[in-house]
Amino acid sequence: MIALVEILVLAVSVLIAPDRADALRATAPRDLTRETAAAHLAAASIAGFLTDTDPALLLAIAHHESRYAFRVVARERGRKVSCGVMTPEPTHDRAACADATSSMLAGYLAGARHLRTWSDACHGDRRCTLIGYAGGYALIRACARGEKLRGCRVPGVFGARATAIERALDPRTGT
Repeated sequence: MIALVEILVLAVSVLIAPDRADALRATAPRDLTRETAAAHLAAASIAGFLTDTDPALLLAIAHHESRYAFRVVARERGRKVSCGVMTPEPTHDRAACADATSSMLAGYLAGARHLRTWSDACHGDRRCTLIGYAGGYALIRACARGEKLRGCRVPGVFGARATAIERALDPRTGT
């Protein structure tokens, strides 16, 4: 099954126009080559389609969380880890990382599903969704109280990068 998923991403990435891959690469030239940009664009597009989430936002989160490294395992508070390109849902179970890091698409799907869960829980409110993705209900409550936590700035950070990616991919959307 994993090989089939990787073939799907490869097939879609081959269909991505080189100028679109170059446009994404231009937003993170130290982190992406033309080939890896095409693969990330393909994986984010597939995951976005399957979960009804914005591929540019998925790419923005991937840039912030892992700098597009899809096999990443990041340490979290409380001896937890987050795994995959979008590092969603911290866990104590390192074995759970096997799925999220098995392929680029698996990582994007895990992150996109987590983002979709928060979007549903927040009734589509983007700020709430992104804060929830970053830190759960505790962070949502803290930000609502006006606490000046780093996680409260996540919507601006993710949103700005998503906008930059959208503009790079389709210059007609920007000014």
